Amino acid sequence: EDPVEKLLYAMFFAANARSTVADLARVLDASVASVAEAASLACRLGFARRTTHHRSCFPVSSAGGSRGVAFVVDTEVTATLMMGSLLKDQRHAVTLFEAGKLAGRHSAMELIDEMSRVPDTLEGELQVLVDQIKALHRVVEQLCKSFDSKEIEIDLLRYEVLAQLDPATLARMISQHYFCVVFMAPSPSRPTKPMPLLRIEVDHPLPLAGPAPAPDANHHCIRDTVILGPASRLARSPWMKLLAYNTLGDGPKTLILPKGCNLNAIAAIAG
Repeated sequence: EDPVEKLLYAMFFAANARSTVADLARVLDASVASVAEAASLACRLGFARRTTHHRSCFPVSSAGGSRGVAFVVDTEVTATLMMGSLLKDQRHAVTLFEAGKLAGRHSAMELIDEMSRVPDTLEGELQVLVDQIKALHRVVEQLCKSFDSKEIEIDLLRYEVLAQLDPATLARMISQHYFCVVFMAPSPSRPTKPMPLLRIEVDHPLPLAGPAPAPDANHHCIRDTVILGPASRLARSPWMKLLAYNTLGDGPKTLILPKGCNLNAIAAIAG
């Protein structure tokens, strides 16, 4: 695998509106020289452009240096958008599937408009796809309405791409670009690599959509970002509940039995 190509994909995914070469190098934990080389190649190939005013050479995400909102979907959702030719214009669906990211409010609004054109009812199995697209349409539309300031950008991210990032890179990227990340409930029918459990520190009830917090010595810590929804399947497991009970020193009485164990009487703790 070409290391430059791999770095380019990571840069496209991690870039925001005012990402400098140094910013991307810090987020991706790569050398400035290697990021500069990859950025130069992207500009020469026409995949990106250097803007001297914003000092950015990658597609716009969060405007004005402020952090935005991300909605995370899985591959099954992106596949649904491309099935059955229900969307006449599939550019954004393909971008989300291939690149793992649909950047910016403008792109989100175009996708909303395209999904709104899908009929409410179709025959047979196509109705299942219609229902899923309509549900996605309502969620993305509501996110755009809830954060209606043009200064707050809305990005759609693909779960599987996030899960492939190492924990430190994932934490830095989320902290740098987003003040709120909303996770769609992962589909239980499609096993995927779980995202790592990361430490989250929030200094305010709801962080403002302002500049990213200063880098923290704890590179695996997401700072001042609200996480809504199950960021990892690990967070939905019984073991996570037990960890929470143990950490908080509180919770319901819990009994763990090995697989195959015969329970002949009600345990004393149930009384």
